[in-house]
Amino acid sequence: MTARVESRIGAVEARMPLVGASFVLIAAGLLLGGIGLGRIDLDSRINFMSFGAFVYVLGLFLLVFVREKTLGLLELRLGAWFLVYGSLVFGLATVSITTRQLGSGAIVDKASIPAALILAAFAFTAWAVGYSGGGAAIVRRFGERTFGLVADRRSEVVRGPLFLVGIFALGVGADIVTAVFLGRYGYLGNATVDAVDSSAWYIQPLLVLSNLKSAALFGLAMRVFVSKKDTWWAALMPVAVVAVALSLITGLKESFVTMALAVGVPLLLSGGRRSILWIVVTALGFVLVVSPIVDGIRQDVTDGRGRLTVEQSLEVAAQGVVSGRYVFQPVVTDGSATTLERLRLIDNLALIMDKTPSDIPYRSLDEVATAPVTGLIPRLLWPDKPVRLSGYNFYVEYYEGGGSSSSAITLPGSLYLYGGAGVVLLGMVFVGLALRMADDAAGAARRPAGALLFLLVFNVVVKQEVDAATFLAGLPVLLLSWIVASVCVLEPRRGLSVGTPALTHAETQSMT
Repeated sequence: MTARVESRIGAVEARMPLVGASFVLIAAGLLLGGIGLGRIDLDSRINFMSFGAFVYVLGLFLLVFVREKTLGLLELRLGAWFLVYGSLVFGLATVSITTRQLGSGAIVDKASIPAALILAAFAFTAWAVGYSGGGAAIVRRFGERTFGLVADRRSEVVRGPLFLVGIFALGVGADIVTAVFLGRYGYLGNATVDAVDSSAWYIQPLLVLSNLKSAALFGLAMRVFVSKKDTWWAALMPVAVVAVALSLITGLKESFVTMALAVGVPLLLSGGRRSILWIVVTALGFVLVVSPIVDGIRQDVTDGRGRLTVEQSLEVAAQGVVSGRYVFQPVVTDGSATTLERLRLIDNLALIMDKTPSDIPYRSLDEVATAPVTGLIPRLLWPDKPVRLSGYNFYVEYYEGGGSSSSAITLPGSLYLYGGAGVVLLGMVFVGLALRMADDAAGAARRPAGALLFLLVFNVVVKQEVDAATFLAGLPVLLLSWIVASVCVLEPRRGLSVGTPALTHAETQSMT
């Protein structure tokens, strides 16, 4: 016992410099923000405050995750990735708004950006408070027992390769059926078709089956890198090539990120330096190959009257990818500008603060309160269940654009829609608490079921481009996807009674 206490004291002392560095960053961020507020020139004010917000949120990140060996990033904690990405898209990326804007970025009044940056800084502070409070014993036990209802029934043994290839094919088949009946595949096809026809009862089951692609790839990678039962060139490479190709054709960068995580997470769980190499290679591939291809596809499948059909889009995209035109002749006009605007998320919050409630009234909080309940009822049992079209409605109402386009609503922005700054702060506290509970319960870095959950929710949580009510309504489908994926990828547990918990995060930390 004495040795363990001394070990903990030594670990705390070793981390003290990082604690000091976190307070230095927080103070530096506040100083930069204060200097920016005193600037008369608007562009100069935005630049100082953007860098200030970036440094401030990084300071919060360092303070909250100081106990983790790699600050929660390689421990696969969603909260760590949430904060790091938030510092970029709400902080550093905001400096790009001082340049000439194209498309929807030109609609945002730059004069409202400083106020939005201040609220964003408060929002992430509230999130950090909630995340820290989520470590309380009562919250942790509730999360672990809830997560264990599924995870404790699955072992760490991955199913056979032929079975995994079969469920990958099932996921591809679900995508084909969706494209045929919905007229939409990822970004391809008419966006308004998704808005009208997604009320069909079969869409939710197809979404669950579609997620099996990444789950199957994850299982194959686990067999190669963790259990070392298969070779990468025979069992993993063929499926990975197909998965990456399909993710690029969708015109969605998120699809590629999901497939990269499906291989990268097992690499990380296997230990060694290969995981760091994978991160570097994936990042370079994303910047040099994936982004140009996706930007090129998006430009080619969109004409002045809207988007091409799925069939036409696939033909155009395939020609561009095979010829190498997207990589060697990348888009440098509107496509690149759109990419920068999508990375910068402060526009959304600034526009909402500027128009709500002066021009557009607040939305009812009942929509948020009832969202999980409506999401629990399958459309098969409730055919007339309302379809949430927040992205399309938001683009029409706030950007005054056509219904054929969509604009993502950020997490802080969507919370502001329901009552202003107070709702933003309170909501971010609850989001932080929920993420901490999920991180501690899942233990993604130490058990496959948790790693599967990390894989399936990473894009939704980290990108922060989702309306709060829409996310809550879609949560049952997301959890069902995880349950189905866990059953399909992992063998059932034998020889251990259900409810026997795995090591908690606190126990793992103390053992370390």
